[in-house]
Amino acid sequence: MIPESIRQRVFIELGCPPEAVKLLGGYNDNVFELERAGAENIVVKILDHSVVPKEQILPEMEWLNYLQESEVSAIRPLCLESGKYIYPVSEPFYYILFHKVKGTHVNREDKTVWNPLLFEHWGEAMGRLHSCARSYQAVHPYSHMQENIILLAERIETDPLLSQKWKVYQEEFSRLGTSGNEFGLIHGDLHPHNFLVHDGSLTVIDFGDAEYHWFAYDIAIAVYHMAQTVPEGAGKKDAVLAFYHAFMKGYRRGNTDTGFMAQIGYFIDYRHLYSYTYHMVHTDPGALREGQKAYLARMRRTIEAGEPCLGFRLL
Repeated sequence: MIPESIRQRVFIELGCPPEAVKLLGGYNDNVFELERAGAENIVVKILDHSVVPKEQILPEMEWLNYLQESEVSAIRPLCLESGKYIYPVSEPFYYILFHKVKGTHVNREDKTVWNPLLFEHWGEAMGRLHSCARSYQAVHPYSHMQENIILLAERIETDPLLSQKWKVYQEEFSRLGTSGNEFGLIHGDLHPHNFLVHDGSLTVIDFGDAEYHWFAYDIAIAVYHMAQTVPEGAGKKDAVLAFYHAFMKGYRRGNTDTGFMAQIGYFIDYRHLYSYTYHMVHTDPGALREGQKAYLARMRRTIEAGEPCLGFRLL
C-alpha cells in the first residue's frame, strides 16, 4: 500500500489539488487520474521500488512506444521532461505517467457491450500485440517467465502442494517449443479490467505484468478470467466456448499464426495455479474475509485434485 503522505507529495508535485484526484484502481490502489486546469488529464501510477524495481519500467515504456509506432491501440507513456519516464519521490517510492485514455471499463451486465463483437475486438487486440512481439527487438528487454518473482517466493518452497505442482510445470516448460511463432512478449494480464472501450474501439492498458512467455498462455488468461464471470451451472461450458470462438475469430485477424492452440487448456490450468500462488504470496491471511477464504479453499481443492479448473476441457 502506498502511504497517504507519498500520494499527497506526488499530487502536489504535479500541481493537482486533492479534489481533482480520482482513484482508478491498481492492485494496491496506486493508479490515479489527475485533472489539470488548462491541460489534458493524466494518469499517474505510484510504485514501490521494493515491489516493482525501477529497472522494470524502461522495458515497459520502450514496448509501449513501439506499439504506438505500430499503430496498436494501447496506453501511451507521458514524459514531462524529454526522455524521462521515472520520477522519484522518496525512497523507495517513485511514479510514472501516462496520457489519459478515452473510454470506460466494460459493464458485464450490459449485453449491448458485453457480447461476441466485444470478444472479437478483445481477441484482435491480443493478436495484434503478439504479431508486433514477433518483430520486436528490445533495447531494454522484459524479463523471461522463469524470472517471475512469484516463482522465487519462499511461500512456494514451504507449501508441499505448490512446490510439487510448480516443479512439474517447470519440467514440462523445458520441453515446450520457444520459436518466435509461439513464444514471445505477452501482455500477461489482459482481462476485462485492463482494456477500455470507447465508440466501439478497444484500448489496452496496464502492461505491468508483461513478460516473455508462450502466446497460448496470454490467450488462456483471457479465457480463464472471462470464465470466472460466468455462474456455475449447465450453461457455463457453452458460454465459455462461445467466448473462446468469438475471441479467436478476432485474434486471427490480428495474428494469423495459431499453430499453438492445442496448448490453451494446459495453460488455463496453469493460470489457475499461478493465480492461487499469487494470492498466497501477496495476501495477508489475517485480512481475508470469509468469502475470500472459501474461494481460495475451492481453488486449492481443484489444484489438489488435478481437475480442469473450468470444470471441463476447453479443447
